[in-house]
This record gives sequence, C-alpha cells and structure tokens, in this order.
Amino acid sequence: MHRLIYRFERFELDAKFRELRSDGGRVAIPPKSFDCLLYLIEHRDRAVGRDELISAVWGRLDVSDHLLGQTLRGARLALGDTGAERTTIATVPRFGYRWLAAVEQATLDLPVPARGATDAAEADDAPDAPVAPAASEPVPATAEARMPRRRLWLGLAALVVLSLLVAVPYALRQAAPPRPAAEPVAAVNDGDDTYLVLPVAIAGADVENAWLRLGGMEYVAARLREEARLRVLSSNQAMAVAGEDRLSALRNASDVHRIRAITGASYLLMPRAARSASAWTFELDVYHEDDLRTYSGTGARALDAAAEASRSFLAAQGIAVPAKADAQPGFTELLQRVDAAFLKGELAQARELIDTAPAAYRERPELRIREARIAFRTGRLDQAERLFKALAADTPQIASEIRARAHIGLGNVALRRGDYAEGARAQSHAIELLEDHGLRDLLGTAYMERGMLTGSLGTYEAAMSDFGRARIEMERNGDTLALGALDFNVGLVEAYRGRHAAALAAMDRAIAVSQRYGVADMLATGLHGKTIVQLDLVDNAAALATTQRYLDLQAQLENPILKRRLASARVRALAANARLAEATAELDAYLDALPSARDDPQFDLLRAQIRYRRGDFAAIVRDGDSLLERIRRRADPTSEASLRDAVRLCVSAAARGGDTAAGRRWLDAQSGNRDAGEMDWQDEYALALAHAELAAPAAAADADRDFARALALADQHGNSDLIVESGLAQIRHLLADGGAPERAVTVAGRLAGFVDRDYRVALATAAVYRANGDRALADAAVAKAVALGGEQAAALPY
Repeated sequence: MHRLIYRFERFELDAKFRELRSDGGRVAIPPKSFDCLLYLIEHRDRAVGRDELISAVWGRLDVSDHLLGQTLRGARLALGDTGAERTTIATVPRFGYRWLAAVEQATLDLPVPARGATDAAEADDAPDAPVAPAASEPVPATAEARMPRRRLWLGLAALVVLSLLVAVPYALRQAAPPRPAAEPVAAVNDGDDTYLVLPVAIAGADVENAWLRLGGMEYVAARLREEARLRVLSSNQAMAVAGEDRLSALRNASDVHRIRAITGASYLLMPRAARSASAWTFELDVYHEDDLRTYSGTGARALDAAAEASRSFLAAQGIAVPAKADAQPGFTELLQRVDAAFLKGELAQARELIDTAPAAYRERPELRIREARIAFRTGRLDQAERLFKALAADTPQIASEIRARAHIGLGNVALRRGDYAEGARAQSHAIELLEDHGLRDLLGTAYMERGMLTGSLGTYEAAMSDFGRARIEMERNGDTLALGALDFNVGLVEAYRGRHAAALAAMDRAIAVSQRYGVADMLATGLHGKTIVQLDLVDNAAALATTQRYLDLQAQLENPILKRRLASARVRALAANARLAEATAELDAYLDALPSARDDPQFDLLRAQIRYRRGDFAAIVRDGDSLLERIRRRADPTSEASLRDAVRLCVSAAARGGDTAAGRRWLDAQSGNRDAGEMDWQDEYALALAHAELAAPAAAADADRDFARALALADQHGNSDLIVESGLAQIRHLLADGGAPERAVTVAGRLAGFVDRDYRVALATAAVYRANGDRALADAAVAKAVALGGEQAAALPY
C-alpha cells in the first residue's frame, strides 16, 4: 500500500491522510480549502477553470463566486500566500486558477497488515445472512454537514437494492491465466436468444454435495457465458424465480412457461446430477419453445460431468468447445463451493471455506476477490478495502476482470462510508477496464453504481447519463432484475431534481419487476421510495395507500435497516393524513417489537413531529435539547434522523409556543456548526424559514424577506412538501394578532393546489377566509379538512 505526498516550499501535503504539514507540524485548513488545494496541485500542469474546480470539490455547479473566493482564501491563508505577488495559487482572470509553486511528488510505502491482523478489531461473529448497509462504523456528528439527508438516503437505499444484486458468477476466465492486454476479445453471440440456468436437482439426500445445487448452476452458466459467449441471465434471476429448495416443483409445463414468461429466457436449462459408486452423471434438461431435449455427461467429479454435458449442449447449438482437462480440479470445486455458500447467504461458511483452504489457493486472486466481497457483505470494511486495493493493482498476475471487480468493490466501500467522490472515481476505473478489455457483463453494474454515487453528489445530469449507459448494457444482457434496481435509482434521482412524475414512473417500473420476480426486499424498497416521493408531492392519501401494500411484506423481510425505513415512512404517512392516534400506536408497537430500534433517534424525531401536528409545542421545547443531542451523537450512520429537520422542528415549536429564546439558541448552535461551503439549498431553506418564524413583530420586513426566500427555494426545487410548510408558516405569521389577512389571501392562493390533499392547507385556507369575513368559504374549507383527515382534523392546528 502507498501514500502519495506532495512537497512544495516548506509544506508537505498528504493526500491519503488529508493533512497539510509545515516543518513537521500540522497546519489547520478548512476541508473544502484542502480539497481545492489538492485538486490544483494534482492538475498543476494547466490552469483549472472555475466551473471545473467547483464541480470537482462541491460536486455541483450552483456555488457562488463569493464562496469559491472565500474557500481559496482559506487555502492561501493556510499557506501564508497573502502578499501582492502570489507564490502558490494564482487567479487566472475570467477563467479560474493555476498552481504556481514547484512540487516534488513522493510515494511512501505503508506496511500491509498481515492477513487477519485486523480481525481481532472486527467482529468474528459476523451475521450469516446478507446485510445491506450495516452500522459498522460510527460517523462523526459533523458528517451530516457533508452528507445532506437526501443524499445519504440515496446512498443507503441504493445499497439495499445492491444487496439483492450481488452477482456471484466470477466467470471461468478468472481461474485461467490472465489474458494479455492485446489479445482480441471474442464477440458476444449476436443472436437474440437468452439462456437461464436453474439450480441443480441432486438425486437422493446427498448432504455432502449440497453445494452442487448452486455451485453447479454457477459453473454451467459460466461455461456458457465464457466459452460460447452466450447471453446467460444472472443467477440472481434464477434464484428469484426458482429458489434453491423448490426444484421438485419445477418439472412441469406450467412452471416452465411461468419462468420463461417472467425472465424472457429463450432457453431454460434445468440441471440434474446423480452419483454412483464410480462416477457422476450430469444431465441438462433444456426447454426451448415447445421442445425438451436432454444432454448428458459423466465424470469422476461432478464438475467434470457438468462440463461434458455443457459441451454436448453447445455442440447441438453448433458451437464447438474442445474438451480440456481441468489442471486444478480441487481449486475449481473450491470456488464453486464458496460461490454456492455466498449465493445462499451463508457467509460464515463461505469465509470458513477460504480460511481453511490450502495456502497456495488462498493467495490466488480468484479466491481473494471472493474473500473481499465476503468481508464487504459482513461489514468488515477495512479488510474489504485492503483486499480490494491489492487486487486493483495493475499487475500482469491479476486478470482484468478481477481488477475491475476490485474497483467496483472499492466504489461500494466508499459508498458505504459516504465518500461519494472517491466511490465515483473507483467505478470510473472499473468502467475503463471493462470497456478496454471488452468485459461487458459487468458494465451495466459499474455504470449504475457510478450513477448512484454521482447522484449522491448532486450531479444529476451525470447520474442520468450513467443510468442510460447502464440500461443499454443491462438490456443487452437481458438482465431484467437489474433493470428493476436501475429504475429504482433513476426514480430517486428524478425525485431529487424535482421531476416527480418521472420519478413515480420509474418507481412503478421497479415495483413491477420486483412483483414479477417475487423479490420481497426489492419490492418493499421500491414501495418505500414511492411513498417518500408521494409525501414530497403532498399526495398524502396515495402515500398512505402505498404503505398499506408493504404491510403484508414485513414478515418476509430480514433487513433491519429496510424494516426501520418502512416503519418510519408508514408513521409519516399516517400523520400526514391526520391519523395521529394510529401513528402513535404503530410507532409504539414497532418499538415494542424491536427494542433495538429505540437507539435510533429517528423515532424520537417522529414522535416530536406527531406532537407538532397535535400542537403540543411545549413538550417539544421541553425535550428539544435531548432530541438534538441524541441526533448529534448517533453512532449509526444508517439512521434517517436529520439534525437539520430536528432543529427546524424545534425552532418552529419554540416560535409557536412563545419561547423564542430557546428557538434562537438552537438556531445559533446549528448555524455555528455549519461551514458555509457545506450548505445545500435545503440548509438555506431551513435557515431562512427559522429566521422568519423567530422574527420579532417589529421586524416584519425581515420576516417577509425570509419567508419569500424560503418559499422561492422550495418552489425552485419543486419540493411540494416544503412549499406547503413555508406557506403555512407565512399564513400563521400574517394572521397573528390580526396582522395582514388580505396579504394572507395571496399566500393561500399559492397553496390552493394542495387544499384537496393536505388537511393543514384546508384548515389554513379556512382561517384566511374567516379572517377576511367569508364564513361560507371558511366552512367549506373546514369540510375539506374533515374529508381528508376525519372529524379529528378540524380540531388540529395548521
């Protein structure tokens, strides 16, 4: 392992440890200033444009010249470059900046920890079941400033989907000698046919060889994919439609028709294996159109028989594959055993197989890449990163596909840690390798994952471009299950850039794929995403109806993070429909059923939001310090609890409850913890709204300005939920103490599109009509509120 060091003047910049040092001592420098400094040094051979620098450092382009200038000023101050003649960072008029100082670049070797050296620090009793983002590493309280809540949710929700799509087939070519870079790559079969290999049915109760069910399936699929370049559908699709233990029920025409209809496979291969005293027999029952043919093979080992049966099938397709002896049959079988355990989610068993393998096998890249993925799936991020980095090295001993998979793995580690920029760089390396060497099977995955990462950075156009490339590759491979995951992520990005109709359409496509395959986790994830979009649209009744659809899925779900997400969205939807007693009851029932969820402050925030809708502002103010401290100190990076949302809620409750001193204290503390360079538009919105609600009566002009700013930001970004929130707050302000009811009419008009969707808007509209002397229209608005939220809604505050 290496560390890259840049030395210039009396300074030393350590890129890996993110330190600037001078004369051996550490120099204080703001994080964004450090990022700008590093980028300019890395591109010191040329001038760097303003927009390029902003995009590289902030991940978006809507950064003001003032903020950029202040950030560069922080870098120059750290370097002492404050004189009239610049010595390190020069401004290029009407363009950008350029690095001036001479730089010496050095690479320091880091000691590579011995295998297992960190295992004592990492839990040895990792869960056997597949896990999507685990609370493996605490994040500092300031992490939220770097990861706005929506982007954090994007990354974590995407990982939930990724956990369903971890493809096990590492391909035969990974066990073969690395292909020379200049060797021509065989073209993918140009036909439109697709092939699906199901798990192997093993005769008798052969517990010793149970691995062959999935390991044999993987082995046959890999031979068809690698030796004949056929379009073989992923094993995830096979497992989704067939499962591992349902083979006995898949031998009739109706099941064959069902599986082919779901997957679109032209050829359906159902393997069977039996062992006699002296040999294995392996048969492939191949269904194509209305035809069934069987191809057989025998061998001393099960995989030898599978190879012969595969060659027999390919020969019937006019594809000649010469027979060749496996030079290391023991190693090949070990790989398939590990893959079988991985597919079944028996990660402890997969790890044990690797740990007990002969020493010569354990150092082989084909096994190390599996070890790295197991480490990632069990939350051992440091170990996974160490293994992935070693396998990503550009050496002739490591095949290109393994290097590409290693870069994909590094991207996933970075995504889990919230380092989206680093993750995007890793996926870019993978894409370059895959395209250069014609390894197209993984391209769709790499493009999708890079799109998730760039979307998390807020560069939505780049994300959509990557998603487009991913779609092409996935459609080429016939991978409809992966296309469902892709549509889920497209829906998230479309929602975040305010294109809600497109977001809902994409979510519905993902949901349809999940239903077709019967993948409960993926279906629940899609329904959860759709609920969030509907709540953002203030389509509250539709959101509640969507949550009803995943209530029946709860018993089938194993992922605790996903369960928390679903419970949270369900409570939010109930509260949005004025069903506050039900929201409280379901919240309490969930926490009683899963006491560990009480450690997640998201549920404390939900309870405070229910209190807010009831008008119990005093209770929120009383518990405000405790709530905010719990969120600041949360150790679980998968918690949805947003400090920004909690501060906004507490400040608003303080303003409405008459304790403006507490509200200002919370607002000042939050503002003081924010680096202006880390604020996104939602931070600006929250700040403007809080200042407006806390404004003294004598500062009406300031309040009007801040309300207008908050509403403009919400409107600009198409967030209906925040449009309603800021509009309601402004109406309360204008009607307070008989203030300006005629001006409140204008604000009510801005919210007219939500009066049939949100009981609070209906109640606010009624208050505006009443203040302006129109009782009949006020009564009609109250009736709308009752229709939306029941009789109890009429008694609630807006």
